[in-house]
Parts: sequence; C-alpha cells; structure tokens
Amino acid sequence: WFEMYAWGYDPRARTSLSEVPFILFPRQAELLTVLAETVFHKRTSILIEKARDEGATEELVRWGIHSWRFRKGFSMLLSSRTEDEVDTKKKQGTLFERARFQIRRLPYWMLPENFDIEKDLLPDKLIANPNGNTLVGQAPVENIGRGDRVTCALFDEFAFWRFGGYPQFRSMSQTTDSIIMPSSVAGKLNQYADIAFDGVTDKF
Repeated sequence: WFEMYAWGYDPRARTSLSEVPFILFPRQAELLTVLAETVFHKRTSILIEKARDEGATEELVRWGIHSWRFRKGFSMLLSSRTEDEVDTKKKQGTLFERARFQIRRLPYWMLPENFDIEKDLLPDKLIANPNGNTLVGQAPVENIGRGDRVTCALFDEFAFWRFGGYPQFRSMSQTTDSIIMPSSVAGKLNQYADIAFDGVTDKF
C-alpha cells in the first residue's frame, strides 16, 4: 500500500518535486510489522527513538490512515507537543494536514463508501470514516484522553511535551492499551526518558 498509494511532501529545494512517492527504507518497512504486532496483537505501548528527518511521523500518520480505512473498529488519537502542531488548517507540518494531504491523494475507489472528501476533511482535529472509524486529535493537556477510548494513541515528539509528559501519560492509562511514542531525545527529566530506561516497554 505504501509503495503504490502513499505520498510524501517536502518543500525544500533538494529535488525538482515537492510531492514524491513514499518509498519505505528497509527499517521503515520493519516498523510497520512492529506496529501491527504491538497494537493489534500484544496490545502494548512502544517507544520509538528517532533522529530528525527520518520520516517517522509521516509514516505513523499514514499507517493510521491505512488502519482507519481497512481495519474495522479502529480509532486513533493524535497529539503532539503543542496544539498548533496537531491541527492548524493549511499548515502542512501538522499531524492532521499531513493526513488530509494523503487522503486527498488516494484513488477515488479507495475512499470509504459515502465519504465526502470536500466535507469530511473539514472538521478540526477529526477525520471520521462513515463506518465509525476515527482519527481524532487532542491538545497535549494534562487530562488528555480522559473519558475517551481509542485503539491507539500517537504522542509525537513526546520527549518535548510540557510537564515532561508525566500527567498526560497517566491520563491515558484507561484510554488505550497502546501509546506510540516517537521522539528525538531531550535529556533524562521526562516521561519519555523514564520509559526508554524502564526495561519493560518495547523500544524500536
């Protein structure tokens, strides 16, 4: 699916094209297998240590879109270190504008039945599949996810979250069994670092 239907966007003047096919590196392809095992079989959380510009966030957003489209009963909460990075209309770097970019480039026959691409991509922090699947965004507030239930959550750049990410991680304890935490490092005084060295949580 990635090699045939996923697209990437990079406006930097490194090539003549700003939109390019999302061809996975071998390590990125391996991550897809690990995500499926973690979320759908083991039902646990995973920490992803990454350098910048490795395409991890782009891959995770598109993995969420694929599950949103093809896996029944799927819901994903997406958040990042600031609310503006979750969803700001017309700002391509936000999680939801990345998702809208990809969905707009799917062939029409792959879109969910009764999905209106002009109307259903408009809501703030929400992309709903008519079958009940959702991609829902939330700001990284202390009580994030409280009262909700989702298949998994994406905590992008988690090492840089306010309050070290401690209250947000606790708040999600009953919301989902699977938190996906990609980040570059930011010292040791944060929840991300604690998890990295806990010897329990899976790490990629």
